[in-house]
Amino acid sequence: IGLQMSAPFVVLGLVFYLGMGLIGRMMPQLQVFFVVMPATIWVGLALLALLLAMIMGWYVTHYESELALFRGA
Repeated sequence: IGLQMSAPFVVLGLVFYLGMGLIGRMMPQLQVFFVVMPATIWVGLALLALLLAMIMGWYVTHYESELALFRGA
């Protein structure tokens, strides 16, 4: 369940850092990671704000199914 909840952030991080790596290769005189780090933080927080309801829905659904399994229902 943890991997399912974190999958959008993992994919975003991989794609974002891949793009920054390519830009860093194209412009070696610019320190891309230093310049783009605030954008990384803001994009991550925006993604969290957008997906928080869905993530909590996954968690509650999983919790209810495990609780029902535990109670034998």
